[in-house]
Amino acid sequence: MSKMTKLLGTILVLGMLFAACGGSDGYSDELRAEFMGGCEPAAGAEFCGCALDEIEKNFSEEEFIQIGLESFTSGDEEPPAEMMAAIIPCLELIGG
Repeated sequence: MSKMTKLLGTILVLGMLFAACGGSDGYSDELRAEFMGGCEPAAGAEFCGCALDEIEKNFSEEEFIQIGLESFTSGDEEPPAEMMAAIIPCLELIGG
């Protein structure tokens, strides 16, 4: 597994694990803040903002949390395929 794949997987899983229950109008402010707080130090604000926007377009907050929990409990170090597919448009921001 490449360093980039492992980094992205860690970012996505951390973001999902820190999620708080939110409303029906997009992701909660808490989830967005926790995702960005876990992601920015490793990948930068531009990539993380893009990734969060793309994930939010493709998954409800509940789906996002569920995928994160499943990924964490499975012990799989690979990022969930559905999340990686969602953030493909953002990879160019980090040279991917």
